[in-house]
Amino acid sequence: AADAPAGGGSFAERLAELSAAERQAAVMELVRARAAAVLGHDTPASVPVDQAFQELGVDSLAAVELRNGLGSALGLRLPTTLVFDHPSVRAVVDYLIKRISPKPDGGDHGAANGRDETAIRAALQTVPLATLRAAGLLDALLELAGMHPEGTNGAAAPDETADLDAIDELDAESLIRMALNNGEPDDEIEEG
Repeated sequence: AADAPAGGGSFAERLAELSAAERQAAVMELVRARAAAVLGHDTPASVPVDQAFQELGVDSLAAVELRNGLGSALGLRLPTTLVFDHPSVRAVVDYLIKRISPKPDGGDHGAANGRDETAIRAALQTVPLATLRAAGLLDALLELAGMHPEGTNGAAAPDETADLDAIDELDAESLIRMALNNGEPDDEIEEG
């Protein structure tokens, strides 16, 4: 299909296995194929890479359809203004490559499956603590934060009991921040 390089797995997974040049070509083909479909063109080659989407006839509805198709294919949540902020195939490809490409040092710098740390934190912030508890994740997060969940390693010390009682009052962002700060609330961390 025009949406995917050859091989199994998701398009995004297969992209990760490609060289930078192959990844660029695959994303270019994906964007052109999606734009051609939205515009009713027969082939991706009929979509110029440097011509403005607006000049090609992409209106607001088509822009949303293009963005949704690209987001779905890549497993990314893309901005609603994607086509307006990046007004040509090449500009969209450049933007997408920056979002999906591994960092030169091999680290992901907070990214997971093409999602940046800010987006992950925002998504996790919406999850109620009761849901984390029901999914069996709350205790793991507490352990990552350096807090011992109730019922593990014997009875909690009195000051730990107070900490555990207060955990239900934390929002998800504060809980995650605490986990990332080795169990220390933000106001107790010394700045260097």
